[in-house]
Amino acid sequence: MILWTKNVDICTHCRWHAPGTAYLGSLLPIKANRSRGRGAKPQVRGQRDPDSWVAEEGHVSPRESRRSTQGRDVVTMTAPIETTHADTTPAQIPPGSRVKAFWFEQDDRADGLDFGLATDRDTFEQALRLQHDQYVGQGYMDPHPSGLRLSVHHALPSTCVFVARSGDRVVGTMTLIVDSALGLPMDEIYANDLRELRRERRGLTEFSGLALHPDYKRSGVAILLRLIRMVVLYAIEVLHLSDVCIAINPRHAAFYRKAFYFRDLGGLKPYGKVNGAPAVALRLDLDLLRGFISELAAGRPVSSEVYSFLFCPRSVESAMARLTRDAERAASPGAAHAVYFFSRHDALAKASPADRAYLVKSCKALAELASSRSGAPGDPDALLDFGNWVGLAALVSH
Repeated sequence: MILWTKNVDICTHCRWHAPGTAYLGSLLPIKANRSRGRGAKPQVRGQRDPDSWVAEEGHVSPRESRRSTQGRDVVTMTAPIETTHADTTPAQIPPGSRVKAFWFEQDDRADGLDFGLATDRDTFEQALRLQHDQYVGQGYMDPHPSGLRLSVHHALPSTCVFVARSGDRVVGTMTLIVDSALGLPMDEIYANDLRELRRERRGLTEFSGLALHPDYKRSGVAILLRLIRMVVLYAIEVLHLSDVCIAINPRHAAFYRKAFYFRDLGGLKPYGKVNGAPAVALRLDLDLLRGFISELAAGRPVSSEVYSFLFCPRSVESAMARLTRDAERAASPGAAHAVYFFSRHDALAKASPADRAYLVKSCKALAELASSRSGAPGDPDALLDFGNWVGLAALVSH
């Protein structure tokens, strides 16, 4: 599953300076970067364009893939359906991150946004439209008649869409997809690499569908970090997953390694899900992040300013309270949302027979669970859930 956010050339002109200092220079929109000659000096900006590193499914735009000096980024994500507990093998703590807190810590505009799960139809639709518009704008997909960026993975009840809102308006989004019989979106080109990882680890997830409204790109880094906090905490504390996998623009890989401690998973390949743009695969060991959370909760410092900010105990407590509340609200209408969106989109019709069979089986099992849910006979909520899952199964098998 893939969703897009308009992004800028984040690492092409980055300069990583001596111990512990990151200089994210000249993070201008791509058009601005093109206006400078090859020998021109990078311009230093106090605040970078969100387009610069709001990464998405890990690729350079097809329009830019032939340019050796230009690129765009894509981050892939996954949603949860068959969750398993992570391995407990301790992760090795890497050297301190070179990304400094002043890039994202104090941002009034980002702090004024509301971060959480999409729990109602309007929020879901806004998120899917934002992803669609940003992907189309960057050449990662052709316009769809529905105006939505939707994939078969959205039919999984475990798929979670996270949003940043200004009032009722969605201005940022990211999706989490948990490994299942459908696989992860990036299995399309990294099946062998993921197969090896699955032999060692239990509980993979892919982060995808990162999108940011152009009006908020000046605060893009700060917004992205706050979205990542919600998604990662959900993966760790709620789903108990082991690894995050992403497919990303190769020019941005260095940033993800240095800022978040991602490690290499798969080599450079063209990615059909984003119109053939190039991608590399990375993975993040969530056991490492569990260690950071524990250390910070105990009042001990950690080597990363990024994770010191993300997992500040007060922020973790607040985020978990919000996620718990949102998860309860999002669970019941999930099938109804799926029926609504997939009846307006051809994603299910394009799914493979095996994927459709798996979805039908899953929906029927969830319908049986809803019908047997404890409560008074004729419980309207249970009947509604039952009807929604039956309806989705019928839509998938149609």
